[in-house]
Amino acid sequence: MSWRIRLLETDMVKIGDSELRLAAQSATELSLRDVHAPDVVKSFSHAEFHALLQKPDVRLKRGFYDEKGVRRRLACDKLYLESVHPKQRRVILWKSAWCEEFLRAELNGKVQRTEISISSALSTLRNMVDERERQRQGCGDTRRAGHPLTLNAPPHPKTLLRWVRRYERAGHSPLALARARTKCQARTIESYRARETLLQECVQGYQERNRPTMEIIIANTAAAFRKANEERAREGRLPLEPPSASTIRRRIRQLDPFETYAQRHGADAARKKFRPYRTGVSTLTPLERIEMDEWRIDLMTLLDEGGAFDGAPSGLRDRFRVGRRWLYVAIDVATRCILSMRLCENPTPEDAVRSLELITVDKTAISDAASCEAPWDQFGGVGALLSDQGPSFISDQFKIAVTDLGATVEKPAAGLAEMRATVERVFRTFGVQLMPWLSGRTFSNVVERGDYPSEALAVFKDDELTEILVRYVVDGYHNSPHAGLGGETPANAWKRLCSEVGRLPAPDATQRRYVFGIPGVRKVERHGIRVCSIHYDHPLLGELFRHGTDRSVRFRMDPQDLGHIAIYIDDEWHGAKAVQAGFEGMSLEEWTIAMRDIRQQHRDAQIINAGIVRRAFERISEIDRAASQRARLTPRFMTEKDIQKLERNLFIHLSWEENGEAQSLDTDEADLFGDVINAPGHHPIPQDLDKENSRPDDDQGASPDWWLEDPK
Repeated sequence: MSWRIRLLETDMVKIGDSELRLAAQSATELSLRDVHAPDVVKSFSHAEFHALLQKPDVRLKRGFYDEKGVRRRLACDKLYLESVHPKQRRVILWKSAWCEEFLRAELNGKVQRTEISISSALSTLRNMVDERERQRQGCGDTRRAGHPLTLNAPPHPKTLLRWVRRYERAGHSPLALARARTKCQARTIESYRARETLLQECVQGYQERNRPTMEIIIANTAAAFRKANEERAREGRLPLEPPSASTIRRRIRQLDPFETYAQRHGADAARKKFRPYRTGVSTLTPLERIEMDEWRIDLMTLLDEGGAFDGAPSGLRDRFRVGRRWLYVAIDVATRCILSMRLCENPTPEDAVRSLELITVDKTAISDAASCEAPWDQFGGVGALLSDQGPSFISDQFKIAVTDLGATVEKPAAGLAEMRATVERVFRTFGVQLMPWLSGRTFSNVVERGDYPSEALAVFKDDELTEILVRYVVDGYHNSPHAGLGGETPANAWKRLCSEVGRLPAPDATQRRYVFGIPGVRKVERHGIRVCSIHYDHPLLGELFRHGTDRSVRFRMDPQDLGHIAIYIDDEWHGAKAVQAGFEGMSLEEWTIAMRDIRQQHRDAQIINAGIVRRAFERISEIDRAASQRARLTPRFMTEKDIQKLERNLFIHLSWEENGEAQSLDTDEADLFGDVINAPGHHPIPQDLDKENSRPDDDQGASPDWWLEDPK
């Protein structure tokens, strides 16, 4: 494997109950040191570490030890924006909208950080925030007159400044604007004096003769405060609040200029140090900066929502509805590699989130399904994500996903396409290089189109268009010389940079599920919780079943892997494994089709052996797997309502029994095909902890309609 994973010293890897930090990394391996046992060091190859992240008991928390991450945890009781109550979450996102609009106006020189300046610009800022609220509440649709719309009163300028400072200190995370922690610690006079004394000593280090930089002073100050807090903790005293980097820089600039100049020796060195720094984008590593946008494809296609046109005579296609699809694209700025593509009928927050998810997963299975010669293996974590002001990108759903993913969002002012030049250039490349080869193209304008009959020549369905796009990107675009890379191909640039500096690691399996998974709520039973007739268990579920008053548990399920789900208990997400073996890597679509196939072919049978089930899965693997992978890029995706519908129909009364009377073959280990699926009335329902082994009687006394049994 040519690429390597790039961890930061501020990242935390949690394996079970062990917390580990980066000790060293090279081109071949990673070494992690136990935080609570510094002498314990574990080493992994990059491939081993990537496989480790797929386990449910392994968590990767990027920036956990970073100052901004610590400030986020100190500022809010919640660690995830998705777990905040919806009413409070709307307030948080509304506050973050004010902060973003203020920072954008400040960058454009329209407002300054004074109450007078903010007061004069408050009406303009309010109009921008209110417009975002209208788009959020209406998702960009045109509403009828009189449609109810909720808009909040603007904050006081002083309050807005306080929000902005908190927002910046926390790395532009909306969680910094949540309510303060309930167990806050009041500052005492003693701690305040100790903090000021220590801070002044650290700042005066800037006047030393070896001329340290501000960043060195910031690092030394952070180390000094950590050491002081360790000593205060041993003495049972309150910790000192570490100063922010901006506070340290401000204190340095407040030093006497002449004294500082004299101590550091040299006007030239001081002048260079305090010269205004011109900000700019310098992207050197993969996934450090990602641009994402939506594009209405210059092509008329058949709007096939679910294979309804399959098998229809070609002469009837003129009668079908035609139109132009939208395409979400995410591109890595450093390597120009396409990280995500997804078709949709109209841009929605759900499609934007699904496109964001594709950035974090290996898409080689998708490229294989499209018969590509090269793999689509460009994936990983998200550093900074740049998007426009489209309704789907400013929606709560998308912002929650980006925040809980640990990424930062940059949204330039509306109308400045040059701020997203990389992804805009890709759209032009698609229009120039790919569209001329396809029937039904619409051209860029009506003059260029002339009398070309785009609607009449529409021939491609969603699956066909998806396959064309994947082949073009993976085999064509990724392997063609790119002018922005000095003639290097995007695929080679990705391999080279991943080998030299590494890439940001993809989210662990549990994080992927709670950020992108299908949500739901279930009651805890004796065997854990049941989703689509699959039992999932975790030690905390047992504790909740025995001692909890409210046994309702929130969960998130990955429809591409039913091996385990994410459950939310005690303000944290945990991975719960499937009780039955055999579900690792199995998709919800495969599981659904298999059970539907069995019920259709053996509707009147009372016994269906495991061989029938295995043959059903073999048929799915041969026929449906490739189509299912391509469908991940089309407008179709599973939702919470789809899960509820499946459980009401296909999976109703379908349960597992470990040692049912009908089981004819004893096995040492639970297997996917080694258990019994009973008819209604025969699944265990926990009534009393003292009667866990009891089984409810069938109300009608009828024998099972059908069930699965291992062959004798």
